[in-house]
Amino acid sequence: MLLLSSKVINLYLNIRKEGEKTMKSAICKADFENKSTELFRIYAQTRDQKTRDQLVGMHEFLVRYWASKFVDRGEPLEDLLQVGIIGLINAIDRYDINYGFKFSTFATRTIIGKIKTYFRDMSWRFHVPRQMQEYCLTVKQAINELEQETNGQFDIRQLALKLDISEDDVHEALQAMNAFWPVSLNESFYDEESGQTFSLIDSLVDEDQLLSNLFEHDELFAAIDLLDSKCKKVIYYRYFGNLTQTKVGQKMSISQMQVSRLERSALIKLQDILATNELRKIICARD
Repeated sequence: MLLLSSKVINLYLNIRKEGEKTMKSAICKADFENKSTELFRIYAQTRDQKTRDQLVGMHEFLVRYWASKFVDRGEPLEDLLQVGIIGLINAIDRYDINYGFKFSTFATRTIIGKIKTYFRDMSWRFHVPRQMQEYCLTVKQAINELEQETNGQFDIRQLALKLDISEDDVHEALQAMNAFWPVSLNESFYDEESGQTFSLIDSLVDEDQLLSNLFEHDELFAAIDLLDSKCKKVIYYRYFGNLTQTKVGQKMSISQMQVSRLERSALIKLQDILATNELRKIICARD
């Protein structure tokens, strides 16, 4: 259930009262249009709250009409009305009668956009940045097209070429899609090779013990020293400072998505470095 502050609820109630008064005074469509135009002129000059409430009340029917188109998607109508009202208020604040077209045309796009954004945000089980959500939708559409074009025989490289984005971006989008369908740790899976059934919780390790084992070895710190400055900062902030990717991005003045890429790149580099014998030579030389 969408929860709004008492101020917003009172605003909504006042809007309805003003709307009822205004609609009763509008005897016909011509009177309605004239009254609306007059109020928009007054609001453009004064930005008066009461005038805006009258405009919202007059055009609330747009919100009710478009919200009713989305009632079969599982969200309460009252929630959709509240979201739509916010979109209507945004449209009123931005509308200019000098645009040359009706307010209803202008407001409809804003109202529908606000409702669709609400559904998009509500459909994700975990928080995913807006840009990544858009990537996911684009990748999902491209996957559907490639499945038809290639009978399901395509790889990450082809997907990246089709979208004109990097393979890293595709990997990130595919991983983020899991936020749509979270899996229970107790869910069972069948391993064809071993013929055994296991759950995700069985595959978890004691993270504290794992880290303590790693940090006992000089190899890890030596490997980190071989990373470039950005990757090194990300590793220290993330694994020694226990900062989220968002916080790291703020500290480094980069986006969360860039932090994610740097972290993945750093971990891959560390894995490669730790797998070579050159590291031992470096440590011996230091000693």
